[in-house]
Amino acid sequence: MNRSFLIIFIPALLVAAMYLALGIYPPKRVEIGLAVVVAAIAAYRLKVMLDVRKADIRKAKPSSAPANS
Repeated sequence: MNRSFLIIFIPALLVAAMYLALGIYPPKRVEIGLAVVVAAIAAYRLKVMLDVRKADIRKAKPSSAPANS
């Protein structure tokens, strides 16, 4: 992530947490939008993890063939 994004995002997250602690809740459309963003990030992370696992399997040496007797 870009550093300037984090400079804005972290204080905004803290302000949102303070509002929730005070009992001030956002409208439903904000909650739905946040849920969509979280789901998209989770899907992306899952895709990346699966791609890394596939790459690791391709790099692994194939096992030796069983001996014929």
